[in-house]
Amino acid sequence: MQLGIGGMPNAVGSLIAQSDLKDLGVHTEMYVDAFVDIAKAGKITGACKNIDRYRQVYGFGAGTKKMYDYLDENPELMSAPVSYTNDIRSIAALDNFISINNCVDIDLFGQISAESSGTKHISGAGGQLDFVLGASDCNLWRYYKFIGSEKQPFKMIKQ
Repeated sequence: MQLGIGGMPNAVGSLIAQSDLKDLGVHTEMYVDAFVDIAKAGKITGACKNIDRYRQVYGFGAGTKKMYDYLDENPELMSAPVSYTNDIRSIAALDNFISINNCVDIDLFGQISAESSGTKHISGAGGQLDFVLGASDCNLWRYYKFIGSEKQPFKMIKQ
């Protein structure tokens, strides 16, 4: 599983922590607070991962003190270079891979923007494309993009 940056992926991660899912694995560019909640709920074991079994693999962490305290000296975690975490071949080697990211705009053709809204720059590209391409080469992959809505808390777009 991979979670992207932003409130939406963290909110989805909180829902996963409360779900009946089990034996999840983590392979992500950025380790965020939601992973701590999911792990402490006993959902992350990494037992079904094809590579780096039983390890939560991440490139870097960005979050609260709770997350940094969890990362510190935790043998279940493996910090790896982004050249490994975002390598399409590494991602494709993981069966049942789930990628969850945020977007800011979607047009009538289904084109998604996660970096800008019109001419306003919001974020860098990050690893979204890497995880989309890697996940699409996995067996039984799923990729979710979430977009905020003024009328509802969030909508899910499955690609």
